Amino acid sequence: MVMLEVERKFIEERRNELLQQYGGKFLVIKGEEVTGAYDTMDEALQGAASKHGLESVLIRRPVDVDQEVSVPALMLGILSANLPDSDKRTG
Repeated sequence: MVMLEVERKFIEERRNELLQQYGGKFLVIKGEEVTGAYDTMDEALQGAASKHGLESVLIRRPVDVDQEVSVPALMLGILSANLPDSDKRTG
């Protein structure tokens, strides 16, 4: 099964209904459920991270069904590449 296949199918099949209900908002979709609707991508990313943690979700506007966005956890600030005490230099 392709990652997020259920979510993609959900938004494609219900595009018109979702457009009527949410307009051009960015939707966070998990399974066959809209778990959040936001005005900006940043708000959607923050909402998705707080509600779903590291679980995979689809974030898309119904008007942009054919457009994909992939954001690594590092960009969300969920994970950090900085190690503890990384500012201390050993000599």
